[in-house]
Amino acid sequence: MISTRDFIAMIGTLLLATSLFAAEVPNNGGVLRLARAADMQSMDPAICYDMEALLLARLVFQGLVDFDENSKLFPKQAIDWNISTDRKTYTFHLRPGVRFANGREVEASDYVYSLQRIIDPKNQSPGESFFNGIAGAKDFQKGNTNIITGLRAPEKHTLEIELSEPDFAFEFKMAMTFACAVPKEAVEAEGNKFWLHGFGTGPYQLTKWTRGLKMQFVRSPQVNQQNEGYFDRVEVMIGGDRALHAMMLERDELDMVYLAQVPDIVRLSRDPRMKEVVHPLDQASTDFLYLNNELPPFNNLKVRQAVNHAIDKERLVKLTAHTAVAARGIIPPLMLGFNPEQKMLEYNPEKAKRLLREAGYPDGLSFALWYSEEDPRWGRIVVAIESDLREVGITAQLKKITMSAIMTALQTRKSVPCGYLGWSQDYPDPSNFLDVLFNGTRIQDFGGNNFAYYDNPTVNQLLAEADRISIPSERYHQYQQIEKIILQDAPVVPLVHSAVPVLISSRIGGLRLHPVWLMQLEQWWLANEPKK
Repeated sequence: MISTRDFIAMIGTLLLATSLFAAEVPNNGGVLRLARAADMQSMDPAICYDMEALLLARLVFQGLVDFDENSKLFPKQAIDWNISTDRKTYTFHLRPGVRFANGREVEASDYVYSLQRIIDPKNQSPGESFFNGIAGAKDFQKGNTNIITGLRAPEKHTLEIELSEPDFAFEFKMAMTFACAVPKEAVEAEGNKFWLHGFGTGPYQLTKWTRGLKMQFVRSPQVNQQNEGYFDRVEVMIGGDRALHAMMLERDELDMVYLAQVPDIVRLSRDPRMKEVVHPLDQASTDFLYLNNELPPFNNLKVRQAVNHAIDKERLVKLTAHTAVAARGIIPPLMLGFNPEQKMLEYNPEKAKRLLREAGYPDGLSFALWYSEEDPRWGRIVVAIESDLREVGITAQLKKITMSAIMTALQTRKSVPCGYLGWSQDYPDPSNFLDVLFNGTRIQDFGGNNFAYYDNPTVNQLLAEADRISIPSERYHQYQQIEKIILQDAPVVPLVHSAVPVLISSRIGGLRLHPVWLMQLEQWWLANEPKK
């Protein structure tokens, strides 16, 4: 079993290796060999959202700004940007000469089209809630107009975005993959199949996708960035489990295994020849049990609180071989605004039983618990949760489905009574957890991220106020107060904060731990010649 101390030491080893890689001269050529256990939902940046899928999407799609290795924003395909004194109007100046893979130059109107496409309800984008604060977005969504007044392209390389109200985190949202440019002509030509042959302004183009078998990315004919896109091709095998993928990496048939299984992490870390391939990547994340507040029995506060009291989080940590720590709240420890003194509903089975009786369930209750084994640790955790709930008289009927299926189900209103899913930061601000996951004004019939369908008017108002606070200490204090209210309302059970266990071949160069994206495949290269 890997101890927490060993885990931290391995993270330190990765960071040391990072500094060594930084001194290398990148190599061009070769093939990056990856694998996925199952197909991703989509390559369309308006739809693609889970972390593993985003690693691939970022090969193809890029936007105006991005995060550096210190979580600071920098201009990517923009020259610069400025913000009005009232913090409601953002003006981006595009870098001339940036081109889509089809050769056409990117213009400001492409960003107007791409952002409007996310906001359009018919596209059912999970990114819609991040951008519906743009002026005119709500009228557009209601069908009162066919344009969004806050999206403007006054010049070929000038984009203006006007917000209805100030939003401190809006700059961060523009770094999300949702805000990447897509070519209108390609989307209209391909229709709902655009994502099968998607291309953008990134260093690679998706050229082949045989569902359930493989994906192939080829270096784009357009060079928009000099420090990325070193491989000739990226090939992705689809199918097989993580154990098979680990064996293939050991045989030099794969270059990375994302979310490696705990037994493989332990075994390889003890092997002097292979321990260098083990890379636990720390991240700002929390795994939750989402309790659907619109569906019985979770429309009852005491039932939700009972479920929180029934689960032993420290036992869950042991089941991950200590590759996680027990949740201390909603906001994870690596995020600014984390409150180590935050009070949660503690593990107390007897209190859980009493709350169930008070809620009108003296003989217990039952419900379906949906989950995916995208992360191999999740299967072990939900079995332990099922056992804990059974001890207090609750029957959880486990329903295992694919990652893409559970994302679709959770984003469909009144479909999932209870679901297990992790959430990691999209941008370094507490609003990415509290506003995105718990703002009742963002509930929609499909595509939203308030998976618990939680709606507390007091919380909604406090979140709106927090959006307008620009002084960090005041902003974080406000979010900590909001978090306290949410925890007492118990729309979710915060379970663990997890590192991401990854295996990476020693032939890969360019490894850098990124605070938001974890890894940047577009900046990897072939450090050593592949074995013959």
